[in-house]
Amino acid sequence: MDFMNRNTRNVPTGRGDDEPTQRSALSVAGMVGKAKKNDPSGKFGGFFTVGTIALLISIAILIGALASYFAFGNNGTSEAEFVDKSAYQAVFVNVNGTNGGQVYFGHVQTVTDNYIDLTNVFYIQNSNSSSSSTNSSYTLVKLGCELHAPQDEMVINRGQVYFWENLKSNGQVAQKISEYYKNNPNGQNCSQSSASNSTSQASTSTQPSTSSSTKTTH
Repeated sequence: MDFMNRNTRNVPTGRGDDEPTQRSALSVAGMVGKAKKNDPSGKFGGFFTVGTIALLISIAILIGALASYFAFGNNGTSEAEFVDKSAYQAVFVNVNGTNGGQVYFGHVQTVTDNYIDLTNVFYIQNSNSSSSSTNSSYTLVKLGCELHAPQDEMVINRGQVYFWENLKSNGQVAQKISEYYKNNPNGQNCSQSSASNSTSQASTSTQPSTSSSTKTTH
């Protein structure tokens, strides 16, 4: 009986042997947990990577919105969209410096930050040399028969433009332009224009000579 009791007391229950193993497992689990927290490619590292990408996308969207605002205004409309393609436009240009200017009429084809492209160009010419505004008369002249023979297109420096505007079809300028094209279905004839100008100049130049000769006879 004693031998049997002795053997029974010395037989390990297994609980004492498991305690070091459990402690070791807990230690390893703690070390793994710490390693995961410090690992930049782990759970927390992935979170910060997604946050960084989202931040970069937000910055890109903000930059695009600011670029659109400065390019087209706060309503997203460009200046070229105001051009009425069915009407004529008047472009007021600073030609002779700050003390003078010129207005050109025609069809605005293109508007950019650098230039305005104008075709079917007309301009107003004062046909009276008198300085009195009450006696002055104006003539609408078609561009093309000048001494330098320009083409029917004008590229105007945007920095020299005061402003431009669309013209009504029932206005005097628009009606005169329509009348011109009706009377000249084959286009501009500079030889006739030169002949008419020469005739008008001759008539004005002979008038003073006649009066002076009359005064001499008297």
